[in-house]
Amino acid sequence: MRKLPLCIPGLVILTCVLAFHPSYSRETIVKSRATPKLLLLVVFDQLRGDYLQRWSELYGENGFKKLMQEGRWYSNCHYPYSMTVTGAGHATLGTGCTPAQHGIVENDWYDRSTRTEAYCASMYDRYKMIPEGARSKAGKDSGGAPDRLMVPALGDVVKAATSNKGKVIGISMKDRGGVLPTGKKADICYWYDNNEGAFVTSSFYTDRLPSYMQQFNQQKYADKWFGRNWERLRTDIDYEKYSGPDDQTGEGTGTSQGRVFPHSMTGGLSKPGSKFYDAVYNSPFGNDLTWAAAKVVIENEQLGMDDETDYLAISFSSNDAVGHIWGPDSQEILDITLRSDRLIAEMIGYLDERVGKDNYVLALSSDHGVCPIPEIQQKLGLKPGRVEVKLTLKELETYLARKYPVNGKWIDAATGAGLYINHQSLKHAGIEKKQMETEIAAWFKSKDYVKEVFTRTEIMSTAPLEGFGEPIRLCFHAERSGDVFPVLQPYWFLSTYKTGTTHGSPHEYDTHVPLLFYGSKVNAGVSRERVSPQLAAVGLAATIGGKLEHSTVQIPGDLFK
Repeated sequence: MRKLPLCIPGLVILTCVLAFHPSYSRETIVKSRATPKLLLLVVFDQLRGDYLQRWSELYGENGFKKLMQEGRWYSNCHYPYSMTVTGAGHATLGTGCTPAQHGIVENDWYDRSTRTEAYCASMYDRYKMIPEGARSKAGKDSGGAPDRLMVPALGDVVKAATSNKGKVIGISMKDRGGVLPTGKKADICYWYDNNEGAFVTSSFYTDRLPSYMQQFNQQKYADKWFGRNWERLRTDIDYEKYSGPDDQTGEGTGTSQGRVFPHSMTGGLSKPGSKFYDAVYNSPFGNDLTWAAAKVVIENEQLGMDDETDYLAISFSSNDAVGHIWGPDSQEILDITLRSDRLIAEMIGYLDERVGKDNYVLALSSDHGVCPIPEIQQKLGLKPGRVEVKLTLKELETYLARKYPVNGKWIDAATGAGLYINHQSLKHAGIEKKQMETEIAAWFKSKDYVKEVFTRTEIMSTAPLEGFGEPIRLCFHAERSGDVFPVLQPYWFLSTYKTGTTHGSPHEYDTHVPLLFYGSKVNAGVSRERVSPQLAAVGLAATIGGKLEHSTVQIPGDLFK
């Protein structure tokens, strides 16, 4: 694995010298440490902020409750920007910056220079997946990489603070969940290959999968769930009381898993294969698989076992998959959240035993929330809905072509990063870009499902913006973002699916996430101060005397003792 030096001018590094003596007990040394041996960023993808309060009476004493009661819990934590998606969230959690600074404005955006789609955690053909021969479901062998990050991440700070001696590793079911929070100097990152049910990496980090991960993959750990139904974790509680009916209009069925409990775990196959490994991802077992692999990493890389601080980012992706399919008011999301609580309890017990409870600091958060399923909201008397992306763009193109005839399209692309106006069409029609921005904005404003619309000209001006203008500004990057930014009404979203739900708005159900710190030097208590998840990286960096210099976030005085 590569070990690359990092020099950050002006970085203040505080070091602690421990006086070792034969008469010193391990406990004496633990109490003397000024910096932790291990930093952990734990992310539950799509764990909405209200879940901690909503189901608090159902949690055990050693999981979320332990973090909430013995750690520092920021109950009013919100992303300050508009594009609440996985890539942007993980980059923010890892860098302490907003998308306007770190450049990850979406999971995918339109690259005007190449006229192609850009993905947040890959440079496509520049790097290959490792082991050799690994392929995505689309048949591509592109390897993940943090090249598109524009600012240093927490991993880079750890490398600088330890003179490259501390290890920096990320693991997730998603490549972006491991790559983006760790930064450009990570030793290695792993993610899930749902073709083989195995963990892979990229030639950005190494040319060979470490032997311990090869051995883990050879065990076919995921296969133990083949043919075992996903049943409710607890039989002693009424799931409907705490979430809702098991069978609700608008819920999806996963990968041949069905809409209601129990959920099949075969993927419709007679033996383990790609669709079964998808089903694992769409279930709590994906989190169990990730944690099993993470423990193999911790033990074989000896994380937290010497005096140089190591950093591990673990992102549990299955909460997101389950939430997309069955929604936040489902028995499925309640069940995976209860299982996540038990997973955290296991993690804390494991870390206390292996690393020592005074030797690590853990920050737990999420990359975004999620919108309720529209069909369920309709039953509550609201008027939400799904907006079909392709039909909307076709309607817009037809409108613009009639008013401004041109030989070609008016919209190059449309992503969460905005609508990208075709510059060639502007040139041929002799129309100023600002005029076309205004025209498209007016068209969107005529739609009852649109709340607000902002243009590139407005975002790039220095004038204050009302409504969601400032959150869009915090997610805007001139080289990567589009030209027109519609914000849909609450509980509406763009979708190509007829069931399930999604996220990606500046509404509170998408911005509200948990933020908890736990471990050495953390001051226990609950804070209702409104904070940003950016604090996760900034706070962890501070425990080793480091600083994420591009971040403007200040550490609250109540965080550390």
